[in-house]
Amino acid sequence: MRAGSLTPGDRSRGSEAEWGPWGVTLSISGDWGRVSEEAMAARNLGVCVDHSPGSFYALNWTMENFAKDGDNVYIIVVNKKNALDETKLSLWGESGSPPIPFDEFKDPNVIKNYGVSPSTEINGIVSDSIKKKKVKVFMKVYFGDAREKITKALAEIPVHAAFMGSRGLSRLEKVLMGSVTNHVVNHAGCPVTVIKLPGESHH
Repeated sequence: MRAGSLTPGDRSRGSEAEWGPWGVTLSISGDWGRVSEEAMAARNLGVCVDHSPGSFYALNWTMENFAKDGDNVYIIVVNKKNALDETKLSLWGESGSPPIPFDEFKDPNVIKNYGVSPSTEINGIVSDSIKKKKVKVFMKVYFGDAREKITKALAEIPVHAAFMGSRGLSRLEKVLMGSVTNHVVNHAGCPVTVIKLPGESHH
């Protein structure tokens, strides 16, 4: 691994590098050259958030270091409990909720309609970011198995690049429990960057 800004040459499938003075470790997959070629156009970026510290960090990192003016950022949340009535599940169970603009999902009464708890962390990160950059931020809520639904979301939105946090599972835990991150990295049709918390073990 080496420190410094990533270049398209660094962004090859399965590579790992450190970003800038923060020493944030990124595990990178997919064709990042394609994303670079589209850099002049508005991009759809997907950030998978499970309300863990690592996912909040990944959202903040993406907004600070990758999102640019004109981008659309989709915060992808998977509700495993299907905490909705049958009518709403019949509408959104397969395809997920419609894209919910930030002005709506920051309202606790609105986001609860989708079976999601309000998040001061998400709202704070987005509020700070849209003051600095002209980006549009939406939330998409899916219901069911996170591995399946995140992969589905990235394809259907569709996104040019995806970003995820790492929950810090050991290799043994990943074998026993399965890893949402590993599944998405291996099955997504777009480049995926896994952003680890500073100081998090790489093993």
